[in-house]
Amino acid sequence: MAWTSNPAVRYEVRESAYLSLSLL
Repeated sequence: MAWTSNPAVRYEVRESAYLSLSLL
């Protein structure tokens, strides 16, 4: 996956994952 090589995208995905976990 080429998009995973983009630091900005990976950062957004990680942030969204943390937000999802915090909502649980």
